[in-house]
Amino acid sequence: MKPLTIGKLAELTGITTDTLRYYEKMKLIAAESRSSAGYRLYHPDAVRVIRFIRGAKALNFTLDEIRKLLALDSSDQSTCAEILKHTECKISEAEIKILELKEIKSVLTSLVKACPGDATSAQTCPILDHINKNIDKPFRFRYDHEKSKKAPSSQSLGLAVKFQHALELASINDINTPEFNHDGITICLKDGPLFSNSTELSDIRNGLKKLLPWQTQKKIFVAVSSKVSESRVLIKTINARPDLIEEYFPNQNIPLGVINSFGTDSLLLKKILKPGFRTPLIEYIEPTREGAINEPGLEGLKPLTCYYHKRSKPYNFIRLEIPKFMWESNKELVEFAISVTVWQHELGGDKPLVLKAAEERCDLSHEKWVIEQQMKAAFDKKELGLVEFLKFE
Repeated sequence: MKPLTIGKLAELTGITTDTLRYYEKMKLIAAESRSSAGYRLYHPDAVRVIRFIRGAKALNFTLDEIRKLLALDSSDQSTCAEILKHTECKISEAEIKILELKEIKSVLTSLVKACPGDATSAQTCPILDHINKNIDKPFRFRYDHEKSKKAPSSQSLGLAVKFQHALELASINDINTPEFNHDGITICLKDGPLFSNSTELSDIRNGLKKLLPWQTQKKIFVAVSSKVSESRVLIKTINARPDLIEEYFPNQNIPLGVINSFGTDSLLLKKILKPGFRTPLIEYIEPTREGAINEPGLEGLKPLTCYYHKRSKPYNFIRLEIPKFMWESNKELVEFAISVTVWQHELGGDKPLVLKAAEERCDLSHEKWVIEQQMKAAFDKKELGLVEFLKFE
């Protein structure tokens, strides 16, 4: 049989040429040769392959899964057991989807019953109110063990950290000066970096924007990172600002290679700081985070960073970051905020005392135990065998 051009293959299968090119890019089909004019030529069996892809897609198989099925279909060594394994996974996915759709239907039915459906203002419509709030159900994410190299627990933890950082930034508007604070000064400490690598740039931008009105208020925002033992932020800063070498090691002519050989900030800081001292404020932002402040008017959010060496045991380090515009607006208040943060760190030991207290108030061990018991009861009811729960210390 004669080879088929891409146009003829599209005509025989009812698939557009763009889709065929995409299938070729995804390595589902392949052109066996080219014509003298340079056009792709396909084996006539490509018609069967395209129909196979359409049939598998109708059963909700993904293109990656279809590629595996095609490999099984073309192999003399494949067995029904291998194909059954792939199909059973799709059944599980379908059952989850059915449950999700039933849940959506239930919510929609309740909303329809609650809506008066008359000339009442849309501002009081329960349907719009539910959509705006959207707090009735938790977030859920699909996990694909074949696509993700991370364990489910690691992926969940990563998502939880992203949510935590995003929610922290979203709560900035809720920070008010207490009535008993007669001098009107508010110092807010954030646990972790100002520009976290675990947070989307858009979340950082939208969150930190809310700090800009503080320019005319007696409020200072300090991001405190107590886990700097494996950090390389200071080393990266010196690489971007080699003039700092002379600042920290005057008249010693130390090359940049020596600085990089320290490996981590904590090792380098031991050579720079004595206990009870801190470095000057340095303006630096990692290149991967610059996108968070690339809009006009956000330059002032760039962090000014300093490090402090605790004066008592354990002799650890903390990194403090403060938005640049706060320093430019009120240097004296920023210095006061740094002093307060350092004092809190000396009281707390491994991190500022106020952050340790906040961490203890957020302990959810009891809630975790309740959820575990509920899950065990649900599994027992369905006779699904023993469920083991990981212990996080």
